[in-house]
Amino acid sequence: MKVLALAAAAALAARAGAEHTVWRPADWGGPFRKDKDITESTKVADSVFGHGIAQPHVLPCGHLGEHKLEGFECYRVYLVLDTNIAETIYAVFGSVYSHFNLYTVDKSDFFQAPAGLDVDVGGVNPALFQFVGASRFDSWFTVGADDGESQNALSTVGFEKFGNVSSIAADNAAVFASDPGIIPSTLKAPEELEGANKQTVLIAQFTVKEGTEFVWQFNVQGMLGDKVSRHTWQEHGICATNVKDSKHCKQFPVEHTSKAYSEKDEL
Repeated sequence: MKVLALAAAAALAARAGAEHTVWRPADWGGPFRKDKDITESTKVADSVFGHGIAQPHVLPCGHLGEHKLEGFECYRVYLVLDTNIAETIYAVFGSVYSHFNLYTVDKSDFFQAPAGLDVDVGGVNPALFQFVGASRFDSWFTVGADDGESQNALSTVGFEKFGNVSSIAADNAAVFASDPGIIPSTLKAPEELEGANKQTVLIAQFTVKEGTEFVWQFNVQGMLGDKVSRHTWQEHGICATNVKDSKHCKQFPVEHTSKAYSEKDEL
C-alpha cells in the first residue's frame, strides 16, 4: 500500500506541533502494513480508517486492592477513544490484514479461574470471590463489562474457549456487543486515563506468570460521532503489551495527515 503524502496537512501538523503516534506491531515498520492494502481489508460501507482514534493502555489491576495471586501478575487493557471522532466501540476483531493475535512471549499459559468459574467474556461475578478468591484473577475479553452481569450482551466468534492456553490467533476472531446499540459501560475507569474529549473502554483482563510479557494485536470497530460525515470507524493493528520497552509493539508517528483517521481515497 502506498500512503499519499498530504503536504498541506503535514505542514499544518508541523506548525501546530500536532504530530500523533500509534501503537503497532514492531515488524510493520509504521502505522500500516507495507505488504497488504488496508483499503481492501474491510467490506464495511461508509467507514473511515483510524490511526489514533483508539489508544491502548495496559495497567496493573489496581481494582483488586491488596488481593494478590502468588507468582502471577494481573493487567487490564483499556482503549481511550477520541470522542471528537468516535462515539462508541462495539467490536474487537481480527482480519486477513491484521490478525487477532494474543500470546505470551515465554509461551506460559494465561491464568484461568477453576473450572466452572472461568469465563471467556465480561468478567467473573464478584459475588463468587468470597468462595474462590482466585476467580478474581481470571483472564477474559470484554467490551466494557467486568462484573459478570453483562455476558449475555457480549458474544465471541472465531476461537475456542479461552482456557489454559498461551496464545490465541485467528484472522476471523471477534469479541463484540451482541447489539451495537446496547454496549456495556466501563465502570470505574482509571483516573489517569480520564480527560476532556476522552472515553475509556475496558477490553480485557489478563493474568500471567510474574515477569511474563504478553502481546495482543487486534482491530476495533465502532460508531462515529456526529462531527464526522461517515457512519463507522475501524482501526487495524493496535498493539498492546504489559512491557514498557517491548520489542514486539512499537510507537510510530503518523506523518501523512494531522487527523486521527483517513478516508479510503487518502490512503
